[in-house]
Amino acid sequence: MELISPWTPEYTGSGVVYRPLLRAYVICADAQISFRDFLVDSGADISMAPRQLATELGLNWTAGEKKTLTGISKRKECRVNARVLQVQLFIRELKQELAIPMCFANADVPCLLAREGFFDVFQVLFDKRTRRTVIRSF
Repeated sequence: MELISPWTPEYTGSGVVYRPLLRAYVICADAQISFRDFLVDSGADISMAPRQLATELGLNWTAGEKKTLTGISKRKECRVNARVLQVQLFIRELKQELAIPMCFANADVPCLLAREGFFDVFQVLFDKRTRRTVIRSF
C-alpha cells in the first residue's frame, strides 16, 4: 500500500516553508482517539508530542521512562523534561495501525514522526522537487 502526500505550506515572516506532514490518529488503551498532523522527520530518533497530548489521551505521563531533551542546544536553560510512552497510531490512508515509542515533552513542541517505530514499518521517500512524501508499507 502507498500514500502520496503533498507537503503543507506554512507561511512565516520570511516566506513560505513546505513541510512533509502526515495526519495520524493516536489511540489510547481506553479507546480515546485524537488526530494530529505530524511532521515526518527522518533526522529525529524518536517520535515526539507535547505532554498535553498525553493528558488528552489519559496517559500517565509520570509512568513513562524519563528523558531530558536538549535539541540543538546543550545549554542547561534549554533542557526539557520528557517521558517516553508507547502509543498506538492509525494511518487511515494506509489502513495501518502500529505501536511506536513517543516522547511526550513538558513543553510546546511540534508533533514528529521519527525513525524509531515509524520507519521500521514504512519506507519513506521525500521528494523536494515535487514537494511530496511517498510512504509505502513494507
